[in-house]
Amino acid sequence: EKSLMDDVRGLIAYVQTNTMSSEQTDATPVAINVGPATPHRPSSRTPTAPTPFGSAVTPFPSEQAAAAAVMAPVFDESLDLDDGVEGCCVMSFRKTIIVAIMIGVLGACLSMVLSLETAMKAIHNDGSSVCLELRAPQEPLVNRLIDDNVTTASFRQRLDSIGVSVREFVIIPADEAIDALWGSMQARRGMDADWNCKEQQQRDWFIYRSWVQLARQWRVRGTPAVPTVPAASLQSRPRTAEAVFATFREGQSFGVMLDQREIDCTAAPAMLCGQCRGLCDAFFSTCFESPPNNASLGVGGESESRWSLLNATTGVTLTEIDEEYAPWKREWIDTSVEVQEKYWRRVQSAPGGPAAVKATRLWSELIQKVSGSGSQQETSSRSTILGAERLLTLTSPISYCGNYNCFEGAMGAVVNLRHLSSYCALEWNRLREKLASQAYDFPLFLENSSVFIVNHVAEFYPKQVGRLIANTQEAELQTAKERSIERDELPFASNASWPVVSIAANALLKRFGEWNATALQQQEQFFNFSNESGDLGACTGEAGSEDCWQVGTLSIPLDPFTRWLAVVVLPAGAFDQQMRENDALVAGQVLEQEQVTADARLQAYVQTTIMFVVFVVVSAVGGFGLGCWVSQGLHRLSLLMQLIGHLDFARESAGLDELRSGHRASIKDIRELQNAFYRLLVGIEAFTRFVPETVVTRIVQGSRRATRLHVDPREVTCMFVCISDFDNIADKLNEEQLLRLLRHYHPVMTSVVEKYAGAVAEILDDGLLVYWNTPDIVPNHWTQACLAALAQVKAMEALNQQLEKDGLPTLTIHIGLHTGNVLSGNIGSDMKMKFGCIGDSVNLASRLNNLCGQFGVAIMCSGATHSLVEPAGFVCRELALVKVKGKQEPTPIFEVLGRDARELPAHRGDGGGRPPR
Repeated sequence: EKSLMDDVRGLIAYVQTNTMSSEQTDATPVAINVGPATPHRPSSRTPTAPTPFGSAVTPFPSEQAAAAAVMAPVFDESLDLDDGVEGCCVMSFRKTIIVAIMIGVLGACLSMVLSLETAMKAIHNDGSSVCLELRAPQEPLVNRLIDDNVTTASFRQRLDSIGVSVREFVIIPADEAIDALWGSMQARRGMDADWNCKEQQQRDWFIYRSWVQLARQWRVRGTPAVPTVPAASLQSRPRTAEAVFATFREGQSFGVMLDQREIDCTAAPAMLCGQCRGLCDAFFSTCFESPPNNASLGVGGESESRWSLLNATTGVTLTEIDEEYAPWKREWIDTSVEVQEKYWRRVQSAPGGPAAVKATRLWSELIQKVSGSGSQQETSSRSTILGAERLLTLTSPISYCGNYNCFEGAMGAVVNLRHLSSYCALEWNRLREKLASQAYDFPLFLENSSVFIVNHVAEFYPKQVGRLIANTQEAELQTAKERSIERDELPFASNASWPVVSIAANALLKRFGEWNATALQQQEQFFNFSNESGDLGACTGEAGSEDCWQVGTLSIPLDPFTRWLAVVVLPAGAFDQQMRENDALVAGQVLEQEQVTADARLQAYVQTTIMFVVFVVVSAVGGFGLGCWVSQGLHRLSLLMQLIGHLDFARESAGLDELRSGHRASIKDIRELQNAFYRLLVGIEAFTRFVPETVVTRIVQGSRRATRLHVDPREVTCMFVCISDFDNIADKLNEEQLLRLLRHYHPVMTSVVEKYAGAVAEILDDGLLVYWNTPDIVPNHWTQACLAALAQVKAMEALNQQLEKDGLPTLTIHIGLHTGNVLSGNIGSDMKMKFGCIGDSVNLASRLNNLCGQFGVAIMCSGATHSLVEPAGFVCRELALVKVKGKQEPTPIFEVLGRDARELPAHRGDGGGRPPR
């Protein structure tokens, strides 16, 4: 049951000790004999001792190798696809495990029930009444905890609401305005490549489109010149952007602004207020335009600007207003260009340059301006327009190519944040109402709690990090003197006027080190702190502690470089005061009951421990036996899989012997796995007969190159072997005789080649194409090829004797050898491929094979091969200098006669020539 090569090796040993003994004894040392083979790589299926070449050294004379090949069997019938003898009591692996587990579980349950039944009766009698008494105060408390989800859930709910408010009332209005305008601008640019929104008609179009977008958000009808404002729009303001504009790097700016403001008409001109007196609400529609190189933008030059300001409430168009009110000079236009310019300068050094960075929307610097306050403004017409502006602009680069390589300017959408504190106050009031309920009964004041927002990441404006954007106290306090918004600069949260805000801000800074700490950006944070000793250290939040607060934070991203931090600060223990009272009551009752049930529990523990130990021992023994039974077949399959990885089918293995004998496991799943594995084993062993064994080994071991098209430069020795005058021989034989002839011929030639480390690439009906030094590295491959050729010629003598006995014609072979560089690897297509070589060296070996008949020689080699094998003691006869087909230069050719034993190298295996490449 060994493979063909193993039979060959066995026969070689037999021939060496018997058949060839007399021939070796009588050989004279001076004669030209077929010398011993040099070391080569044997089949990996036979374990041998390692050598310098990574394989065994088994030198055999050419006569012995040839005789062994002739005597080897033609076919190997050792493998059989039979699935084995059908066994009895076959059970699936799943059923086996389920039955075992069910038996174990039933036994465990039965033993536990019997042991616990007595103990649980005693415990139940005494404990049931106590459990009923404890249930009354515990059940409503548990229900409330589940319903409210305690403090953290309440914090998270408020923080999420703040995040939703920021997205809905700040981010979304600005995004919608820019999306609508930028989409229209791209559409116009797509229809007209010269359209750039810089000519007068194009600017008018942009102003009108800006008005349409703002009017949709403000629920205003009409045109920029004649807007119609419903009363509901002034009373209930929706989420809106206040201005949309475009500004180019040349200084050109234009856009539309809508604004709802309060006017002090006691001092304002009639043209501003109309018939209204006192404090009046007004809705302003402003269209503005500043041509290029306007001095107001700091670019230089003098140019005339045009703009209009319409009080939509009175229908009055204002034409004489202080120049300071001109919106194109306001800081939010300058900052929109500034932030995009900063980013444009940054991407100049980015990998790939500005063309590799996509156009990015960025938020500008946060600006706060106050109207109607301060002595310096009392003489200006702006002093009659009251209120404060806390402005933030979402900017988008004007870049029609989609990146910063064609950056022309910026467009922006302005959002007023003066109502953001109202949303903080709304969430704070919801917390206050919840804590004021009967479930908590905890009073909440502005002095001990707050909800506020801090600018905690501003990469382009680091001076604004830590600025207080909005807070509860700002919206709840009514007088202007109490509001920090009535200043022209945003305060830092750590220096806020309200102690609870500043203390919480400083606690955050102490805990995380800085506002833009990674922990604050990546996840929500919840912690307690105390200001009792001024160190802002941690506290436990005991009920009644007035200096312990709990803080929750949520980072809200605005763009890749800007983030806000929403903060909720409450007195610690606000949600769990009643729970702690009930806990104390329950704890006292539980302590009393624990003493009563301690003895009963101890007795139950002793019994269950004994049963548990017994059950563990029994389960361990049973599990060990079951595991050994189940895993035995799988373990043997695992060992056999390792043999497949090396194509080592001949190694003595009990598992392989069992599979070949038909023995199978009793478990159905393992049995099917063994059958499938055995079929795979048969298939792979058969596959090695069609493809070089090394190629199959690489495929089985998972080499990715072995299954892909690839070639490598390699120096190889190519051999073409064919039968002389094969066509005439084939014409004289019938099909059955021809097949018998080839079945005798090919195994002999193949066995000799493989004995000398050759790789049979193709079987060419009457011959072979053989490579040395590919796919495996073969040291002195030219020597191995010449030895194999001499052995083949010698083998034909014994083969012809066998053919004469069988009534078949005798054969003569021609062999062509050449050593040269080729491209070796997988060639073909992704659908079909084969292992082979590409190059002129293969063709030259074929030409030399054809010339053997013309010169009447058996073995012919090229000059390249001759120069390599001559130092190894080979005797060659120069035939001629011929010009073969496909070669421009003449090629010297030689007949290989044999190997002179007197000129063999001192060290066996040194084949002369030079190292292989």
